[in-house]
Amino acid sequence: MGATNSPPIGVIDRFRSSLAQKGISITQLSEDLGVSRQAIYNWIKSGAISQRYIEPLCQILEIKAEWLLFGTPQLQDCTDSCYQNCELKVTLIDLLLNNRKLIVEHNILTQEILWHGDTINEFEGSELPSDTDSLREWIDPDYYHMFHHALLRYHLYKDRQKVIFPIRQEIPHKSRWLELEFESHCNNQIVIYSLQEFKA
Repeated sequence: MGATNSPPIGVIDRFRSSLAQKGISITQLSEDLGVSRQAIYNWIKSGAISQRYIEPLCQILEIKAEWLLFGTPQLQDCTDSCYQNCELKVTLIDLLLNNRKLIVEHNILTQEILWHGDTINEFEGSELPSDTDSLREWIDPDYYHMFHHALLRYHLYKDRQKVIFPIRQEIPHKSRWLELEFESHCNNQIVIYSLQEFKA
C-alpha cells in the first residue's frame, strides 16, 4: 500500500514531520534544547510536548506554535499580495466553519470586516457590521472597550485570549452573549476570529 500525502494531524505527527523536513536528529535537537534524548522520546510516547519548550522548539524548527499545537494554517507566512487568494486562509476558514463557528476577517488597516458562515440564520433581523465603526455600534457600548483592548493585544502581541460580550439586538431587553476567539492573523494586517453563542 503506497504512502499518502495527508497532512500531519496531531502534535507529535507535526513535530516529527518538521524534524524530518529540517533534517534534525533527536540527538541534535536535545543538544539545541538542552534536554535529554529520553525527555524527547517521552514527548513522542506520551503525545504531548512540555509547554516550556514549545517556543524554543518552534524557533529551531522554524514553525509557528499555532500550527504545531493546533494545526492552524500558518497565515503569518502570507504576504499582502497573496492573501486574497491564499489557500491556507481558505483551509482555515473551512475548518472553523465545519466546527459550526461564524468567522470574521477584520482588516486592521482598511477597517473592513468580512463574514463567513450562516450569518442570515444566526443574526436574523440584525444588520451585521461591515467595518470597525458599525462593529462599535453592534457591540454593547459597555463592553466595546474589552473587545478593542483584546483585538489590539492580539494584533500587537499575539495574545490569544477569549472575549465574551453582549451585542445589541432589535428585541428590547433581550441580551445575547457571544464568545470571541482569535484564530490567526496575516502579515499583521488581517485578523481572523470566530464567534459562537456563549452558554454559561
